[in-house]
Amino acid sequence: ATDFATANDIIMTRVSPYQNEFLQIKNIGNKDAFLNGWTIGINDGTVYECTIISNTFFPPQSSIMFADDVGITGNNGISQIISEDIHLTNGYITEYLSFNEIGCSGLYLPDSGVAITVKDPNGDVADSFVFDSGPASQEGWASEAVSIPSSSVSSDNFVFIRGDGCTYLPDTDSADDWKYQWSVSGALGTICLPTEFTATEALIVPIVGPQHGLLELKQFIDDTQTTLRIQLYQMQDSYLVQALLDALDRGVSVELMLDPGCNNCNIWSPTDLQYKNDYAYALIQAGATIYEFNTNSNEPYLYLHSKVAVRDSNSVWMSSGNWKSSSVPAPGVRGNVDWSVIIENTELAHMVDQQFNIDIHWSELMSLSDYDAYTFVAPDSIGGGGVQSTIQANVSGELVTCPENCVHKISEFIRSADSEVLLSQQTLDVDWSYGWGDENPIISALHDVATDGVSVHLIINGAYLDDDDQEVVDLFNEVWNGTQGLDASAIVMSEDDDVSKLHNKGIIVDGESVLVSSINMGSSAMNRNREMGVIIHSPIVTQYYQDAWHADWNRLDNVTDTDQDSLTDKWEVANGLNRTKRIMPSGVTEDLYDADGDGVNNTDEEKQGSHPLLPDTDGDCAIDSVEIAWAQGTALDPETPNVAISDALNMADADGDGIKDTDLLGCSLTVVVDTVEPVDNETIDPDADDDSDGISNANDLCPDTAPGGLTDLDGCSSEQLTDRADASDGEKDTSGSNTMLIVMLIAAIFTAGAFLILKQLESKAINAKELVNIEEQEMMLIDNSDSVDTEEWAMPVLDGSSGPSNPTSLISATDLARFPGWGEEVVQRYLDNGWTIDQLSDYYQEQLEDNQ
Repeated sequence: ATDFATANDIIMTRVSPYQNEFLQIKNIGNKDAFLNGWTIGINDGTVYECTIISNTFFPPQSSIMFADDVGITGNNGISQIISEDIHLTNGYITEYLSFNEIGCSGLYLPDSGVAITVKDPNGDVADSFVFDSGPASQEGWASEAVSIPSSSVSSDNFVFIRGDGCTYLPDTDSADDWKYQWSVSGALGTICLPTEFTATEALIVPIVGPQHGLLELKQFIDDTQTTLRIQLYQMQDSYLVQALLDALDRGVSVELMLDPGCNNCNIWSPTDLQYKNDYAYALIQAGATIYEFNTNSNEPYLYLHSKVAVRDSNSVWMSSGNWKSSSVPAPGVRGNVDWSVIIENTELAHMVDQQFNIDIHWSELMSLSDYDAYTFVAPDSIGGGGVQSTIQANVSGELVTCPENCVHKISEFIRSADSEVLLSQQTLDVDWSYGWGDENPIISALHDVATDGVSVHLIINGAYLDDDDQEVVDLFNEVWNGTQGLDASAIVMSEDDDVSKLHNKGIIVDGESVLVSSINMGSSAMNRNREMGVIIHSPIVTQYYQDAWHADWNRLDNVTDTDQDSLTDKWEVANGLNRTKRIMPSGVTEDLYDADGDGVNNTDEEKQGSHPLLPDTDGDCAIDSVEIAWAQGTALDPETPNVAISDALNMADADGDGIKDTDLLGCSLTVVVDTVEPVDNETIDPDADDDSDGISNANDLCPDTAPGGLTDLDGCSSEQLTDRADASDGEKDTSGSNTMLIVMLIAAIFTAGAFLILKQLESKAINAKELVNIEEQEMMLIDNSDSVDTEEWAMPVLDGSSGPSNPTSLISATDLARFPGWGEEVVQRYLDNGWTIDQLSDYYQEQLEDNQ
């Protein structure tokens, strides 16, 4: 056995073959590496091999960078900058050696078609890397070559990275090992800083906006004793600027790193820039140190988007929200949902300080001359409002930074779930523009855990809802849940008087861990921005954010429509429908679906105020489509009071005449049912004999016979019979009969119109129902059994017997022959409404006799 590292212990971690050429290797074993006699081979069609001459020992877990760039290895290079910065050297060892220093002055890395190999003195391959159409048959390599993933990424400074280049270093001898992330930040991007803090008791303030945020952050600043270091995307809040000015007056050292913003772009408005410039001037004038990050360039970073502060090197504030009124509103003012946290933890504070020190090298120190003069005006007092209480809990966690480790860390955080992942996101892109492959690795991780049985639920911002946001909502609801049967769902967050939009970037796993961050889950943010977040492992802390998540999930407004089916979430939830599903299993969209079979689809049910799972919303025996047709018919009849459709659907006496509509018109609302009209506000008893002529009121054609008079079997005296004959012989005044004829004709026209409307509604319902099946209707009712009583609704039966009608009964030819001129459909409708054949036959004969 050797006393030194072998070929199995040495791997390549980063390769920069273009400008600023370098090759980084790492000793992943547990013995010192002595590389004297090892070889580096280059094959771009011509094989070049260099033998390393070095007496340096490299301890376990250390990295070695071989470079042909004095900007890295020279006296003023990155190596010297790092070695002189205690924040960057603490706990981290990297050696920087030029090609000359290892005896390889002729070594260079071609730009394309290359294989690089590292071998031990025995000729055993330690590692191989093949890129840009290089020879895939290279020993130690077993796949196609790796290429730059996007044409929009600069190749001049591109750095290939194995895994995350630090702690996650997959070694399958394939291109997949090198497709997790990339960099254009040169040698500064090779520094592997600590990212995990160990479990310890800590004071923590969990902050959920808009209810909290401003007062807690102001208190954080006010409690600063010595130093305050801040990274911000946008700074516009005068209360917090005043707090910084007060800290400067107390002698606190304030360093502030800001995104420079941009002119004539759709991200920064002129007002945004003015705020940044004016407040920076005021702070510099008061003694603050102001940096603008990565000025005049989109590389290596597009934006400084982090929201983080370190106080006295022992406490950290981290947030998803900027310093502006929408994210840190004054108490009682409407604002965004944003998550923040204040943690008193020295380890975490040191990690953020380290990242701040690296970012200084990408920043420009600003002076008063860089801005126009400005006089800061102190704001009025904030006003009332309490602060979120501090809790003490045992916590551990991880610092997450983009682009260095966020893709891998967040993916693994999701994959650690055993039962549930809850996401609260301003945006979550499905596509992946700046990496290898077409799908966002975060989406892949979510799908993987959902496939393993983990519940995955997403709340996404609706204020800027676009095709990308709707795409991920539909992916969760229609594909993962609807097609694949996974426990996944997504909603668009609703607003209210306190909450305006979702600006958050948080994730909760198993109710035990939470991510608080500035990181939008998209390709550009995760690969091109400076972002920062913290994963906190603590059920006590996580509970605060989980409660807030559920409040956002349950909030409903009058406009939000998650599944874009034209039905609002609020109405769907209230009526037992599914706000996350647009398409039913049969392919019918939910807005056109008629769940209760009443001839009215869900869109019209919401519009008219009826219940989508009750065929007879008001329970008066007239189904909803019949009530709509009747109400529309009243608008055509000048002799009939207009009935609003919503009243017809929800009121038993919609026309307000004191009589239940179906008692007067029947369940079809088209036929007048014999009733005894009240006289002088007194109801006539049909079984009584009010004129004492021996004939009951119900059968008495002459109910006002003089006492003691002789009558026939119909209750009429001879005088009354004469009067009835005179009134009907047509020789006296005919105005009454002519008027009645006109009324009957008009009524016939209006009745025909209402009948046509009814037929159109029924036809529409039949066409829609041809697209669905009984199983789907039952599924709808079962799915919503918790919200809606699906017990069969009781249809009144006209013969006085109990039990529901049987709408599926068949009519015999003999029975149908009793109704000449009436088709089977007409007869069946009466039977469906509770009539017996005998009752209907009697009624038919009465109508026939009355119209002869």
